[in-house]
Amino acid sequence: MYKSEHPYPPEIDQLSPNQRAFLAAYARAGTLVGASAASGCSRTSHYQWLTDSVYRGAFEQAKLEASEFLEAEARRRAVDGVQEPVFYQGQICGYVMKYSDALLIKLLQANLPEKFKDRVETTQVLDADISKWSDSQLAQFLAYVETAAASKAPLRPAEVEILKRIAGPAEPAPEPLIDAQAEPTPELQSGN
Repeated sequence: MYKSEHPYPPEIDQLSPNQRAFLAAYARAGTLVGASAASGCSRTSHYQWLTDSVYRGAFEQAKLEASEFLEAEARRRAVDGVQEPVFYQGQICGYVMKYSDALLIKLLQANLPEKFKDRVETTQVLDADISKWSDSQLAQFLAYVETAAASKAPLRPAEVEILKRIAGPAEPAPEPLIDAQAEPTPELQSGN
């Protein structure tokens, strides 16, 4: 059976037997309804007792114990697994060990959040009309592009489009000059 490493404060001796019974039941059940049923004390009494600072502190301790119990149970199901019966023609013919990957992921996220947190990339969307940009927005974007170019990181299509707008319209290529009085070359005469 799970036992908390966090002992109750010595002031717990000031609590009535009903209060101690309710707290012990809450530490096991983790809910006020469960604690009320197990201890025989009403939830109304619990709410009245919360006005007492000693009881309130002991209740915080009971909540900590209840959460530690839940964590220990989640770890047991994720790592040690749970035996589930296998049925054949309505009869148990054996057992199979089941593990909870979802619980394991949640435990990893809780205990190593920097390594296992959900990663969400946020991007600031700027108005495509760069004439509406402030000087600081334009400077920030150009600094980002310089950093990307220095690290040879590819730009996203939207960034390429903004760079094209900053550069302005491309100058058209000059038209080739054709001398109207010049004699046609053989390639032009044959139509090739």
